[in-house]
Amino acid sequence: VFNMLESIIANILTNKLGKYVKGLQKENLKLSLLSGNVELENLQLKEEALQELDLPILVKKGYLGKLSLSIPWKNFKSQSAVIRVEKVFLIACPKYLIKYNDEEEELRKQLTKSKAVQLAELFGTSSPEEPTETTATNTTDQSFMEQITTLVVNNLQVFIDKVHIRYEDYSIPGHPFNFGITLEHLHAQTTDEHWHPTFVQGVSKKTQKLVSLNNLAVYWNSEAFQLPTDEKTLWKSLDSMIFKSEVSTTNRFMLHPVCGSLKVILNKEPTLSTPKQILNFTFDQIQTSLSQNQYADIVEMVSYLSSYNKSVKYRKYRPTVPVKGNAKSWWHFAIAAVSLDVEEKRSSWSWKSIYNLVKTRKEYIDVYTSSKLKKKNTAELARLQELEKDLTFDTIMLYRSMGNILLKKEHAAQLLKKKEKEAQQQPAGWLSRAWNYMVTEPTEQEQLSLDLTTDVWKDLSSSFEQTEPIQAFPKEFVLREINFQVDNGSFELTESSSRTIVKGVVTKFAFKVLSRANNKSHTLTARIESVQMHDNETQNKKFR
Repeated sequence: VFNMLESIIANILTNKLGKYVKGLQKENLKLSLLSGNVELENLQLKEEALQELDLPILVKKGYLGKLSLSIPWKNFKSQSAVIRVEKVFLIACPKYLIKYNDEEEELRKQLTKSKAVQLAELFGTSSPEEPTETTATNTTDQSFMEQITTLVVNNLQVFIDKVHIRYEDYSIPGHPFNFGITLEHLHAQTTDEHWHPTFVQGVSKKTQKLVSLNNLAVYWNSEAFQLPTDEKTLWKSLDSMIFKSEVSTTNRFMLHPVCGSLKVILNKEPTLSTPKQILNFTFDQIQTSLSQNQYADIVEMVSYLSSYNKSVKYRKYRPTVPVKGNAKSWWHFAIAAVSLDVEEKRSSWSWKSIYNLVKTRKEYIDVYTSSKLKKKNTAELARLQELEKDLTFDTIMLYRSMGNILLKKEHAAQLLKKKEKEAQQQPAGWLSRAWNYMVTEPTEQEQLSLDLTTDVWKDLSSSFEQTEPIQAFPKEFVLREINFQVDNGSFELTESSSRTIVKGVVTKFAFKVLSRANNKSHTLTARIESVQMHDNETQNKKFR
């Protein structure tokens, strides 16, 4: 069992962290996991670390000071597993200065689409799958592994200290700016009923987690200086710019340092009066501000993001030379961009395109349903990925919805056959024999088909209307309760000289969100003790 867990953890570290960190080797991780302690120091982050965000930014430099993982193999029933992350520093820059690479752009496009499909499957309805004989025979092993995994996860402790993510843009002559997110620490621990850190042994009716947040801040500096290029000096500078309780910085904050806590209660045996999940956010003070220069920089940043997203498909035709003196190259670029749009519209409505689309739909649904009904086959998964390369996200989700409808019908038919078989094995009386005589076998036309019949379209439309599985709880059952409370909050608009123009102050602001069992019904309640507005713009008069 421990060898299996060791292999699983090593695979997770190499596969997940390998996307962001350079130089991770699975063999070295396994040797470290044998002792129960993994400690990695002075790691470099990859340029593709922010690729999953699908933003036109690139990691210029990245640093991970320390990553440690402590797993008490011999005492996992009495000691918690601990994950520590220290000193995460990252500097990003605009991506438009990087030369276009067709292979990298296609890989980024496929990764973004695959990530979107995974998230949609995660938060949407899961496809219906029936347990097979193989899974039934392994129930004991799975339950044992699930118990170990649940015990470790329930008592997992996470400590994240000193995080600084910074974006720098010096492309505008005479007007550079940078902004960033800093965090002093984020700690998550399992607690008892009184919110004191503890170790939960055995099976408990509920699990409590306490997440403490200290000095989370967002800054935006207009006309800022450039940081040193030497890495050691650079990391020290980024560390010193993190706001700490005893040390202040010269950053112009949009979100001033925030401290708060999150109390999570997970009830394994919920009732009508006890929600399954309870999340309580508490903050002493939230202070925000926005200056004229910050507003102008934000508009410039949004304009850049918007123009990049519109022109991303034309980047491979875009010349790398200036417009002046190279008019011919830029005219070729304009013609190629317009021709691309015209060709896309024409090809989408051609008979060949429609024929290929219908053919792809049938094959995709066939392979998808086959992979769900049987044991997962590597060849089928590879074929699915190959078909998805030329399909859009909306088309993939549509085809999967059609496949899930067919799977539901197939499982219903299998369940009916199973009940009929059980009924035939029992002693039959005269009433049951008369009933069996009246029931006729379904015809071939009533069998499942991958063609888009009227029934399939009806089921498909109904599946969009009801995307959540039927719950065993009444409608008034509260699945999730979210409480948010801020003792004092403020927002101010300032000039470039830091003079306050308008300031708003809110005291005792709180709201509660209740999500019902079907996850479609939500109830929101809010309360505010007082709201004050201060106008400092009008001369010789103070509005309050």
